[in-house]
Amino acid sequence: MIIKAIRIKIYEIFITTKYIKKVFSGNKVKHSKRVARETQHITHSIEVYKSALYHDYLEKNGNINTLKSVTSEYSYSLILALSHNKRDDVLESIKGNLIGHNKQFINDVVVIKLCDRRDNLGKKFKAKTLSKDYIKKSIKLIQYLYDKYNGDKTLLVKFITNNIFPYSNKFYLKLNLS
Repeated sequence: MIIKAIRIKIYEIFITTKYIKKVFSGNKVKHSKRVARETQHITHSIEVYKSALYHDYLEKNGNINTLKSVTSEYSYSLILALSHNKRDDVLESIKGNLIGHNKQFINDVVVIKLCDRRDNLGKKFKAKTLSKDYIKKSIKLIQYLYDKYNGDKTLLVKFITNNIFPYSNKFYLKLNLS
């Protein structure tokens, strides 16, 4: 457990280095750290944690060679699956990026994307910019992610119930978590 905590701290330090700060603004670094920490409520995988730290890196014009040099091949693949063009619909992008992958890979992408969406909902809610359209898209995305998850969904349900339902009663009314 101590070694895992040290490894996690090393990745958090790397993401705050000068090079990464050129790519991520201060808020993006904080966002990435929050998303990574949220993943620990569902899984204790270090690969998921590392991938969550860099989940927006390529979308923010990060250098693909730098990313390859600081992540494992598996984390790199997860980050690619999570990345999408800003013009593309997030749900459609995720659907396309998951084709042909095994159950564990899909589960890991689901966990990171779910935590990412939770953090984005929280930011919009706090800033009072959470729109009906964003809620509607979030419901579709979260339902898709929930349905794609191939493991024990107990922790997913708990995470969604405790961390997403509070933003709107529409989540409670529209999501089918059975």
